[in-house]
Amino acid sequence: MLYREILEGLFPHKKIIKVYVDDKNKAKVLQETGLFVQLVPHPDEADLLILSEKRRIDTNKPIFAGTYRIMTLYPKRSIGGFYWKKGRPTLIFIQSSLQRFHFRLPKKFEKYVE
Repeated sequence: MLYREILEGLFPHKKIIKVYVDDKNKAKVLQETGLFVQLVPHPDEADLLILSEKRRIDTNKPIFAGTYRIMTLYPKRSIGGFYWKKGRPTLIFIQSSLQRFHFRLPKKFEKYVE
């Protein structure tokens, strides 16, 4: 499960990762990841936001984008994204944002860092 691996990589020392998701399908996928993901109803309660739509977000939490457009709308807070581009899945991480939020990815994701 890709989201599980990403979340474990971003938060290796957290037992429970609080995530705000604006897409019901992704919320369902995250719930199925099991044990350590807690979906929260408000962005300010989350460790990470997973966004697929433009939203007014009044918190400075890191964003993992569900579309390329979201990555461009929130350039300072987007740490990366997973979305479909030209019929292909695209996984990307933004080095400057990862550093800003003090995230270190496992080696297996280094090839997706720009």
